[in-house]
Amino acid sequence: MNNLTKFLINELSPDQRTKRPKKVGLYAGGFKPPTNGHYKVVTQALADNPDLDELIVYIGAGKRDGIDQAQSMLIWDIYKKYLPYKVILEPTSKPPIRAVYDYAKENPEVEVDWILGAREGNEEDFTDIAKRTQAADNYPNITLRTTVTDSGASGTAARNAYKVSQEKLEKLLPKKLSQADKDEVYNILNRTISENKKNCGCGQDPCITYGTLNEGKYDSLVTKLARFTLNAWKGDLKDGQETGFFELEIGPGLEFDYPHLKFLYQAKAKFGDVFKPTGSATPNPSRGLPKVQLRYYLSTEDLPRMWEQIAFDLRNTIRHEIEHLMQSGPNVKKGKEMKGDYLKRKELMTGEKPWWAIWRDKYKDAEYYKLEKEVDANLQGLYLKAKKVRKPLEFVIDNYLNYDLNLPSEDIKGIKALWRERAPKINVPVFEGKKQKLNEVLNPKTFNFDPLLKSIVQSMENDGLKLKPYPKVIFKHNEEANADNFFGNTAYYAPDSNEIVLYTLGRHPKDIMRSFAHELVHVHQNHEDRLHDITTDDINADEHLERLEREAYETGNIMFRSWTSKSKNESKDPFGLKAYAYDLAQLNENEENWYIYLDMDGVVANFNKRFEDLSGMLPQAFVDKNGLNAFWDLIDEKHKVAFWRGIEIMPGAEKLVNFVSKYPYEMLTAPSVKKQSIIGKGLWVKDKVGTLYPSKPKVTYRPAKLKHTVKPNLTQYDILIDDKKSTIDRWNNAGGTAIFYVNADQVIDELKNLGL
Repeated sequence: MNNLTKFLINELSPDQRTKRPKKVGLYAGGFKPPTNGHYKVVTQALADNPDLDELIVYIGAGKRDGIDQAQSMLIWDIYKKYLPYKVILEPTSKPPIRAVYDYAKENPEVEVDWILGAREGNEEDFTDIAKRTQAADNYPNITLRTTVTDSGASGTAARNAYKVSQEKLEKLLPKKLSQADKDEVYNILNRTISENKKNCGCGQDPCITYGTLNEGKYDSLVTKLARFTLNAWKGDLKDGQETGFFELEIGPGLEFDYPHLKFLYQAKAKFGDVFKPTGSATPNPSRGLPKVQLRYYLSTEDLPRMWEQIAFDLRNTIRHEIEHLMQSGPNVKKGKEMKGDYLKRKELMTGEKPWWAIWRDKYKDAEYYKLEKEVDANLQGLYLKAKKVRKPLEFVIDNYLNYDLNLPSEDIKGIKALWRERAPKINVPVFEGKKQKLNEVLNPKTFNFDPLLKSIVQSMENDGLKLKPYPKVIFKHNEEANADNFFGNTAYYAPDSNEIVLYTLGRHPKDIMRSFAHELVHVHQNHEDRLHDITTDDINADEHLERLEREAYETGNIMFRSWTSKSKNESKDPFGLKAYAYDLAQLNENEENWYIYLDMDGVVANFNKRFEDLSGMLPQAFVDKNGLNAFWDLIDEKHKVAFWRGIEIMPGAEKLVNFVSKYPYEMLTAPSVKKQSIIGKGLWVKDKVGTLYPSKPKVTYRPAKLKHTVKPNLTQYDILIDDKKSTIDRWNNAGGTAIFYVNADQVIDELKNLGL
């Protein structure tokens, strides 16, 4: 057992941790439906009470204006994607208040924080809280926590709004929701099941049809099915089974109460020595429910390493087959019926095998991918995959056609032309952005790496690496077996020969350069004689190797980021595709496309202590007594640059920066009134390299009210860590993800909750 394992076991052992009672937040209501107000209560409660071990949302039964518990659960489940893992959704058959009291009674050892939402300035909310909590004194483990939000819609307002229009409803939903999720909420509230007196021949009695939906609404269903399937297969494999199996009925009133589709889902895995994913759909069976059936062959040698990749493949396959379900039969979308293409499929098949065996075995004929039904199914499946792997859809499509199918280039052009024409009609944004062809412009075989190799070597030497004598660089352009292997090599450094080997097939040139930067750190380590006595390539078996790899990963990424930023500013187009190529290559290997903006004052720099040391008062007390002008005079006039340079590091800042620096990040800080801080803060950052920062980070200056404008369009992967609530709110409203700083450990926990 290595030291890391021992440490983790000790840390996780109850007798090794400081014991404290479990602390649970309870938020209960009818939520018919959940609105932005309810969402704000949860997020604010978590921010106000960071010591909560979990927050349970009790969702009451009953109906309001036709909206039931199942619909509320579905909507809360959408919101949960944007909430920390500690939020747990619990439907209850009891009155919500009763559920709170019963939980407290049944768990006397648990500290219960009863979360109660109130809108600022709304006296009726506070009156209602007083009425609902009269019996709370009878439960000694209950503490009332009133969470006041600046605004928020009621369920009644939302019920009225969705009856008018989707536009009216969207104003009352959490702003962080994607448009696809807003569409899904609207359609959950507008689900309609019409029973026709006359049977249409669909096999259901009476005939059941489903209301039309906007695209993207099936993502949550697909994600859940993939997760349930994967967990079932993992369990079957762990139990020593030769096959894994999962089955579930989906539809209104069924085991899995999904309002918009009705079908039987079956997923079978055969554990062996090959990998092969297949799927099929039966939209209109002669009897029984429509079906989606998956049959996967999984190589046990690649498990558990392949589970993540299998999850992506599952989502693609499931979404593909669900699209087929909606092309005919009882799940058909109104106005989207498609004629049968049996004869066309049969015409494509040649050879000795029966036609059906061929088209289920190998799809090498480009005409198959031009079939109307297959075009839609492929686009929808690949669109979902692109969203999950965080890459442009055209990039995913190119990889699929080039490497998964290995189709000739002329066939690919024809398929893409047809798909490009069809995509807008089914609301799939396939070919957005640059129209230049990635494969032609950035083909690793023909791409000129020489000036970039020289540039990054010079840059990393300037940043302190020892790289002389320079390594020989070898490109491997034709290693198909390695490219086909999800766990194949990207690059390696051979210290004995001082050679860096780079594998390029199927990779973006900037991704290859990132690997080169990683290996250059190993060159530096070798020149410092730190690569001796390594007998394995398994970092789990060698702590020294783990430290070396961690250093290469962290230092290589940071220096690479520094180099790309300088290259982007100094060159009009170093990668041939300007912003598109730059943005595409920002994805780190095996990482989400996170980018972190870290505030300085009050987060890593102890501004308050510095001000108190010089004035004898904390900042707010000083402003209250002497005014804001005197406050800035003391900083910018009396102490000038020295004020900023003399600030101490915040407690826990080293730990926070160490965690953050694993990802692309920069300092985002507000300048002082007379801009003295721009010089002072710059020097402060420079002084802290080696103690606080592993290398000098980028520093960007923006007034607090304008931090959210640091880039034109924030996404959920743009993370701001700041100690000013108003700045947090503006960032969130602009589409980013903001974390309100309380202390370093709390921020790190929230980053981990996000998946970092």
